[in-house]
Amino acid sequence: MSDNNKFSVAADQYISLDGQITNIKNKIRLGFTNRCPYDPELIAKALQDIVEGRFHNTAVNKILRLISSEEHLTINAVDGKQTIAKAKDVFKSYIDDDFKNWGTDEKSSATEETAVNVYEMISDANFSQMFNSLSTDLDKMCLTQSQIINFCVKHPSWLRQNGNATFFLFKVSGEYFVARVRVGLDGLDVYVSRFEDDRVWGSLSAHRIVTPQLAS
Repeated sequence: MSDNNKFSVAADQYISLDGQITNIKNKIRLGFTNRCPYDPELIAKALQDIVEGRFHNTAVNKILRLISSEEHLTINAVDGKQTIAKAKDVFKSYIDDDFKNWGTDEKSSATEETAVNVYEMISDANFSQMFNSLSTDLDKMCLTQSQIINFCVKHPSWLRQNGNATFFLFKVSGEYFVARVRVGLDGLDVYVSRFEDDRVWGSLSAHRIVTPQLAS
């Protein structure tokens, strides 16, 4: 994990968090006398979510807004053989040369049908802040290039319109990249950035992010 994915904790934050953890432990201890106010299995699940970097009701709301909650969006099962660099039939307007220059033109494993979420930015953020607001386990945020292509073909209306971007995280040879898809007058454009790129993207453009659905 790069330094971009790490955060400092101020002294007052440490004291507050430590107090909250102590409060949870005190409630659990009440269970020895059948007075715990919460189901211990639910406590265990919530704590495991925190351990794995899933913050469903906090960080997401600061940076991203889920806009597909009323839909069941899926990506088809794909064989992993398609790469963005060669998908000229889908990205007819423009394909960034850096897909080849940076060595991303590699096939991936086959994947089953995958449920996905679409988010829209509500606060300015760089890539690390966007995706880490959903989970610090970046592998869970990745789609394969074949899946990205399938989403663009299957769900074109869910791509951000008016020249703004839709972001997809993918991984090649251990390195994370972000594909940026735009709907242009002549079809789809696609660009690539390294995940570590610290450019801050403005929320006024309401850029979108597509990820696999995290398990509840």
